[in-house]
Amino acid sequence: MKKSQLLAATLSVALLSNTVVPCLGSIAKDDLKLSSVAYAAEEGNEKNQAIDKLDYLGDLIKGLENIAGGLAGNQLDWLKSLKNAYDFVSKIVKNGFIGAGQLREKVIPRINLLINVAETITADATELVDSEQQAHVIIGFSVTRALLKATDIFENADGLNKASEDLLNSLEKARQVPKLTEDSKRTHYTLEKLDRAIANAREVRNRELRYKLDSVALADVDSAIKSAVNVRRNNQATVGQVQEATDELNAKISEALASIPDEDKTASAKDKAALGKDIEDAKKVRDFELKGKVDSSVIRELNRAIADANRIFRNARTTVKEANAADEELLNAIEKAKTNLLVEEPVEEEIPSEEETEENIPEEKVDEELPEEDSDEHSDEEASEKDTPAEEKVEDEDKAEEDDKEEKTEEGEIDEEGLEEILEEIAE
Repeated sequence: MKKSQLLAATLSVALLSNTVVPCLGSIAKDDLKLSSVAYAAEEGNEKNQAIDKLDYLGDLIKGLENIAGGLAGNQLDWLKSLKNAYDFVSKIVKNGFIGAGQLREKVIPRINLLINVAETITADATELVDSEQQAHVIIGFSVTRALLKATDIFENADGLNKASEDLLNSLEKARQVPKLTEDSKRTHYTLEKLDRAIANAREVRNRELRYKLDSVALADVDSAIKSAVNVRRNNQATVGQVQEATDELNAKISEALASIPDEDKTASAKDKAALGKDIEDAKKVRDFELKGKVDSSVIRELNRAIADANRIFRNARTTVKEANAADEELLNAIEKAKTNLLVEEPVEEEIPSEEETEENIPEEKVDEELPEEDSDEHSDEEASEKDTPAEEKVEDEDKAEEDDKEEKTEEGEIDEEGLEEILEEIAE
């Protein structure tokens, strides 16, 4: 009885397992499929969110680069660190190296912190420009700490979020700092304007005024530059003093430049543009129009003109008058070289008439065609023989035989007389 109950229990468990286990397996597979789809959707949402934030951060960086007047001092270093962090995070997100959890815990909070850094630097360079120095000190410490947090790869989400909150609080605190007045202590922004004025004055003095002003006027310019430098070195100078020194220096430089005639001023890149274009045109004319068609001396003269114009073009002290004169001389040299071009006009061949061809036969060809004198005599005899009749030919032959006989008889008589003389000499 016990054995039969045990067997029944065993069979029931086996049957139950055969029916329940496949169901459990199917349920597990369905749950796995659903969880995979949900994870993929979540990962896609996190990645899209990160990409959108990166695009906004990129726009902020471009805005910082295009701020009127430019950044200065620590702001340039902050911008460089911000761009490096942006490039690093962009590669991680767009190449898909990490999953949704890491995007949510490490990447997105880091991007939020970088966005706050960019917005804080923008505020420091725009709305806080006319604030007292204390505002810039607050911003400087806060931005430096935030960048250290953002570039720390081991920093977690809590630390990154805390750094973002601290940075926003520092920005609000800096906005509460009073605005500058003429009696306020100078800031790095007011000093930056003076620094630019001093640098510009020194450049203009050495490049433009040094060789074109008399000693008295040049001494006035040097005195204005020296006064501005003294204000720059004074740590207790006020905003009003710095602004006054900046305005005086700029006015002195403008006055000195106005005393120089325009044609004697140093030529700028715009003033030399026409000369540079004509130099290139002269080279093209030389290489593609004149070479092989004119004498080498013409090419040498044009090369000399191009070299002279190029020397004027590259000289940093060239005046407007010198640049214009060099351009005119080069154009004249080009026109002069073009006048030496050998233009070959096509010649139409005329067909000579028969009379012209007979009259224009060269004497050498006539001599070659004429036979020798002997052949001429022989041909005359043959022609005369052909013209004479047969009877005249017979008479001529008879006369020739008689002449031969007479010659022989004469020769015989001469021989007999000679023999008689010889015999007489022998007898004696």
